[in-house]
Amino acid sequence: MMQLVIASALYLLAVSRIPAMLRFGKDTVFFSGMLTGTAALLTSPAIYIFVDQLVGGHNFAKLLLHTLLVFGLWQLRVGVLHAIATGSKRQRTKYRALPMYLTLVLQAVFFFAADVGPTTTHFGDDYNVRPAGALFSATVLSYTGFVCAELALVCRRFVPRMHGPFRVGFTMVGIGGAFGVLSAAFMTLDVLSNAMPAMAMWNFHSTSLYQVLQLIPIGLIGPGLSIPAWAGRAERKRTERWEQETLARVQPLQERALRTAGLDRALETDTGAPAQDRLYRLIVEIWDAELAMGGGASALTPEERAYLLTVEHKLDLERTS
Repeated sequence: MMQLVIASALYLLAVSRIPAMLRFGKDTVFFSGMLTGTAALLTSPAIYIFVDQLVGGHNFAKLLLHTLLVFGLWQLRVGVLHAIATGSKRQRTKYRALPMYLTLVLQAVFFFAADVGPTTTHFGDDYNVRPAGALFSATVLSYTGFVCAELALVCRRFVPRMHGPFRVGFTMVGIGGAFGVLSAAFMTLDVLSNAMPAMAMWNFHSTSLYQVLQLIPIGLIGPGLSIPAWAGRAERKRTERWEQETLARVQPLQERALRTAGLDRALETDTGAPAQDRLYRLIVEIWDAELAMGGGASALTPEERAYLLTVEHKLDLERTS
């Protein structure tokens, strides 16, 4: 049941990113949610057995699960670093994806070296008791800890510069990353304890603590990434509403200014142009008409001139932000 809860939380994260996916054509957090959600779904025994029979019946579904997780975590890492650390030197290095490729190679080597047997849902007892099997599981857990550590560190560095929902959201991501490091460390010790009797005290995968350790980072990182997205959509809607209301108020002023100055409309109205561009054009034509009248004459009241200056200032701020 817990596997389905985790998968659902990750799929919900992906769903929350659909608007960004549609707007930009791609979204790394969306792909991360889909990939890691599918990986979590494969941890359900019934689904795992069904899929493994489809791909050969020799626990290849486990290798598929880990591969999905590796790609999904990397997409998450890229998404977060691009969101809050764009342009950093680390992002530009050509070796940035080396940890992901190294993990994929090592896990494949350990998987096949462990003498893969028939389908089993008891990996801890049937597979991780072999050194190569334990290293197979420990590899992806170590990689998970590495990604979570990067998330925690980059959030610690950049979150103090943020404000509002972005600060709240990425604070949750940073805390989730810190818990992810602890979770990966304890789970790695648990995996190694299966192959090393001297570490038996760390064997706790059959307890509820194991599932809680998996859920805490997801419960923080998923909502943390969703909060800035929801806040951004709300802000865009407020901006669009302000632009439409301002257009409706400025257009009559432009028509009056042109009529008073005896000028023709400078440009045909382009209803397909962005609202900001249309507002700029209207304001420029109003100021041109005011200059054309000369002699201190004006078609505007002092209140209307002050309003136009306020609108112009806000548009300038939005263009430079």
